[in-house]
Amino acid sequence: MIATNSIAPISGSLRALTEHLKQTARSHAEFESGDPDIVDGVVKIMDETTLLMEELRLAEESIGMNQTLSVIGQQEAMAKVAKDLHGRAKRIEKAAIQRREAHASEKAAALATPKPLGDPHISFLKEQEQRVRLRSLPLPAQMRAYADAVQRNEVTLVRAIKDPAFISEMLADTAFADFVARVDREHVKFTTPQTWTRLETLEKAAQWLTLLWSAIDLQLGNYGAIPSFKTPPTGKMDLGMQNQQQAPKKSAADKPPTNTPAFV
Repeated sequence: MIATNSIAPISGSLRALTEHLKQTARSHAEFESGDPDIVDGVVKIMDETTLLMEELRLAEESIGMNQTLSVIGQQEAMAKVAKDLHGRAKRIEKAAIQRREAHASEKAAALATPKPLGDPHISFLKEQEQRVRLRSLPLPAQMRAYADAVQRNEVTLVRAIKDPAFISEMLADTAFADFVARVDREHVKFTTPQTWTRLETLEKAAQWLTLLWSAIDLQLGNYGAIPSFKTPPTGKMDLGMQNQQQAPKKSAADKPPTNTPAFV
């Protein structure tokens, strides 16, 4: 955000951030086994952003060397360039939102409650029996029962706990709820590693793109704007101090009578 300098350069910092995030994405794919397709998509967006930052750099140099423009003229010219590039860079924000939404939906699907086996009414009765049994067990036993059920793919016991109609009751204990979530994550991670890798990479991709867009939005979206700092209202406080220059209030004895007596 530029307020005082006419065309203080900002392209360098934005380009450096873009390159840093690009290398971070590539390192995630190479050293952390990130999903290559998702990383390639992010790198492509970073390359396009680098080209935008090169346009910004050239505009900064051209306008800065234009001696026919006044300081205000330079500011106005750069503000137009910044507005144009800011609008074109909005696709970064859209890409971040798309990856965040994809991560949320795919994670929900991966951790979804399994469907009942066989006849729904019979399954419900069996699940109800499991719920009665689980309520009678201490917390450590409940944890072991759930972990074993997930490992053995015992749908009835898993649904007894995660059925939407009973989940608030069965997972009322925070410790048990955290344990169930951890077991579910580990189960997906080890049984479907590709799914888990994709989820992790989607989450990171959304974070990288959000960070890049936030920096661009801050610098280009407010280019040339004068920051406005509103002072919060000052509250009134009575310290109980008297004004020493003000005459003290008169007592009842000092006040003149309201009725003047008649002379006798």
